[in-house]
Amino acid sequence: MLAGKVGLPEISAFDPLTGLALPMLSNLDGLRAFTQSPGDVVALVAAMPPPPPLNASTATTPELQKILVAHQALEAAQAAQDKEDASLAGLLANAANDQGKPAGWQDLLADQVGNLKSSGKQV
Repeated sequence: MLAGKVGLPEISAFDPLTGLALPMLSNLDGLRAFTQSPGDVVALVAAMPPPPPLNASTATTPELQKILVAHQALEAAQAAQDKEDASLAGLLANAANDQGKPAGWQDLLADQVGNLKSSGKQV
């Protein structure tokens, strides 16, 4: 035999990031409001102010602090990659500039290729 109160089950949900309880709708008719006028709800969401940027003062929970540390690590890695890319681009630019001034081995190679062409051999 089961004993208890007859009614709809109570559901509670918590935001995993903040740990705050999410508000539950008390009447089931409210659930249909979104499907009846989704454009109004989208307009309301668009009118909401953007969330504040995540920084040391807004990272108030351990989860947000972990996200902040990961974001800072990602920014540092991207900055290092950009610096490496700029360094590589500089090396390529220097190499392109040096092509106008061939070194001794390049002159020797150019002479040998010229000799092959004049002798009729394929390069």
